[in-house]
Amino acid sequence: MPLINTTTDLIQLLEENEEFRQAVRHHVLTDELIQLPERFAKFAADQLRFNQQVNQRFDGMDQRLDGMDQRFDKMDQRFDRMDQRFDRMDQRFDKMDQRFDRMDQRFDKMDQRFDRMDQRFDRMDRNIGSIKAGHALISTERNAALIADLLDLEWQRTVKQHELLPIIRTLQFSRSERTSFLQADLIMVAVDGDGIDRYLAVEVSFTADRRDTDRAIRNADFLQRGTALQAIPVIASVYNDRDAQRMVDGGQVRWFKITDQMMEVH
Repeated sequence: MPLINTTTDLIQLLEENEEFRQAVRHHVLTDELIQLPERFAKFAADQLRFNQQVNQRFDGMDQRLDGMDQRFDKMDQRFDRMDQRFDRMDQRFDKMDQRFDRMDQRFDKMDQRFDRMDQRFDRMDRNIGSIKAGHALISTERNAALIADLLDLEWQRTVKQHELLPIIRTLQFSRSERTSFLQADLIMVAVDGDGIDRYLAVEVSFTADRRDTDRAIRNADFLQRGTALQAIPVIASVYNDRDAQRMVDGGQVRWFKITDQMMEVH
């Protein structure tokens, strides 16, 4: 073993003698420090493997994210195509709405035309109703003697409107009652087998209804109260509605049926 007199001698010996260098290291350094290079190398290797595993996982995640991006791209493309189809559908629906609007306008015009036709038909119905009612009244007046005969009476005369005025004054009618009574369709005088005068209060319609029966009964009551003579309510018609027929069947009014022959124009 060479002599060590200076620091230089010590350094030189450490560099040249491996066994001496290891012996000095064991005396100077702790076990932890001696093992540190080996442990660091192991840590570095472990860290490298961990980094590689992490990188592999990130690579896998990147691949999966790339796949997801591709799928989302495809979904976007599909949604784009769907949007285009919806746009085309919207355009078609817009065109359909326009066609329906035009149809509605045409139907509105048709409704207006039908309304005008209904109004014309209503006027025609009223005119025809007035004509039929007027013709029924003429037929009734022309057959006044026959009406009396059917009731076992003998016709004497038709009462004029001015002859009703004393009855109105006697009973003190209201204005509406006065007007309605003076507009009675037909009032005539007939005699029975004993020569006693009887009034016939006749209301005329093509189709008699409750208004006709009520007017005939009311006028007969006014005549009877105003003259003290018996008055018979009569309806003269071609047809009766249900209410009028029920009054006839119940005996409240008498019915003179106007036949087709009577309605013929002479």
